Amino acid sequence: MGHINRTLAGVAILAPLAATAQIPTYQILDLGTLGGEEAVGLDINEAGQVIGNSSTANGEFHAFLYSEGEMIDLGTLGGLSSYGAAVNDAGQVTGSATTAEGETHAFLYMDGAMLDLGTISGAYSKGSDINNQGQIAGISTTPEGETHAFLYTDGMMLGLGTLGDSYSTGDAINEAGQVAGIYSNEYATHAYLRSEDSSVPLVAADSSYIQPALRALNAAGEVTGSYRVNGSRRAFLFRNGAAEDLGTLGGDDSAGFAVNDAADVTGSSTTSDGQSHAFVFADGAMLDVGTLGGDYSIGYAINAAGHVTGVASTADDEYLPFVYRDGEVVPLDVRVLGATEGVGYAINEAGQVAGWYRAFGVFEPHTRAFIATPIDVLLTRLLEKVRELRPGGSLVGKLESALEHYDAENLGGSCGGLGGFVNQVGAQAEKLLGRADADALEREAVAIRDALGCG
Repeated sequence: MGHINRTLAGVAILAPLAATAQIPTYQILDLGTLGGEEAVGLDINEAGQVIGNSSTANGEFHAFLYSEGEMIDLGTLGGLSSYGAAVNDAGQVTGSATTAEGETHAFLYMDGAMLDLGTISGAYSKGSDINNQGQIAGISTTPEGETHAFLYTDGMMLGLGTLGDSYSTGDAINEAGQVAGIYSNEYATHAYLRSEDSSVPLVAADSSYIQPALRALNAAGEVTGSYRVNGSRRAFLFRNGAAEDLGTLGGDDSAGFAVNDAADVTGSSTTSDGQSHAFVFADGAMLDVGTLGGDYSIGYAINAAGHVTGVASTADDEYLPFVYRDGEVVPLDVRVLGATEGVGYAINEAGQVAGWYRAFGVFEPHTRAFIATPIDVLLTRLLEKVRELRPGGSLVGKLESALEHYDAENLGGSCGGLGGFVNQVGAQAEKLLGRADADALEREAVAIRDALGCG
């Protein structure tokens, strides 16, 4: 992830992590690599599939899709490298990849193959976002060397032009095929929304902006971002044909980064004492998410339940990924992966988080991708699988006990229920479940037990 300047854009400081005495709330897994040292997780879908980029054994970078415990190399378009940008719920991926001729083109990965989307007659294109219909928003160069937004739909790349000078981007797309991005005009950038065959600017200001690679556009065509006013940067929400200033947490600056379908927004704002804090804007008010005891946080993604992920500082000036849920900032303890810092970058409706962390290698720090899954989600999914197999009440009862004790924050009781399940599932394998199903269930239960730190 490299070092990030301590501004509204993000932060990264190398420091040891503090211990926590709380019952573990997430299972955090390293996604591995494609043979190299580096990997970063950028997006996650509702199936828990993660996309991002990883170094290979020969030092190239390739896009990956992490699915069912395996990191899949998406390959290239005949060249050396590829970069993943977004994944939809069908596991289709978009991004960019080099061709055999040395150009970089947008791609659509589906059914195990990477499709070259071409360009608007130029030499460069990049896919930025994809919806569940397989439509893609991105950018492409034109024959004149300009950069224009595009919409890929029905097997064709449609250039969207600009609203001003020679530059526009397609950064986000929703299920209706609306595209949001920015365009340039007289040396300033302006946010826009394209619906059907027309594009409209979103804010009447000297400049405005939406954050690329984040969910700045929701299903209703509502857009969040930031604009400049009187020398300050302010978050906005475009809805009902107008842009609403979301205010600040007492300071001068704010920026909206992501919006959910309820029009709840997360991002970052300065406070009255000059700190930068993540916020949630909901029901007409901006709420300070807070930190992990330090003076900094930023929200990068928000799901339908209003849960936010990002990065926050501790009282010891450490910087950890977090999830804000039910009024609480919960750290994602990437220390279990040997980490020194981390960022939560995407969150799905189940509350699973994709991101990256940094850890010291033999010679230098390296960046690795992770997925964090709420332990109650893991327990519930395992219980549902066992119920579907109908092995009898005893196994179901042990998992129900483990879940009930976990919800009551009784770690010993939850560990006991899992331990009893592991012991019994193997003994009942041949009689009630079959060896393959029993082994799979046992592996899942052991993984949850390990995440809880059971003895």
